[in-house]
Amino acid sequence: MTTQKSQRHLLPDLLKGIAVILMVQVHLTELFATPAFFNSLAGKISLFLGGLPAAPVFMAMMGYFIAWKGVSSKALLVRGIKLIGLGLLLNIGLNFHLLIKFLNGHFSGMNPWTYVFGVDILFLAGLSMGVIVGIQKLAAKRLLPWVLALLVA
Repeated sequence: MTTQKSQRHLLPDLLKGIAVILMVQVHLTELFATPAFFNSLAGKISLFLGGLPAAPVFMAMMGYFIAWKGVSSKALLVRGIKLIGLGLLLNIGLNFHLLIKFLNGHFSGMNPWTYVFGVDILFLAGLSMGVIVGIQKLAAKRLLPWVLALLVA
């Protein structure tokens, strides 16, 4: 379903927007919710909706828009690398206070790198774009069926 005026795809745009809102609200819940809200039914619903349903919907809509726009492999690879970099910067920013405390000798038994390099939607989107580029290259050389056969075997 598209509108003729703007060529927007209403349903995919709506689904992507809802997924983004749910992912933002789950991060806000994780960072700022009181323990009472966090452990309540509303908190559990908030955590669920922002996790399992939101990320796959967002990724599916991302794939839909990549296919619809016909983005070149080079542009897609550059965008994927940028998303991985932005994901890393976001994780560093979110965990900067933790890193400072760790470097000052607090939390000696903890590994802070799991927080910095933790997988988030930006990492997943960037890696997925790289995989899409690889699949495009294999398909162009007619090697995709052979690779799939090897993976299945």
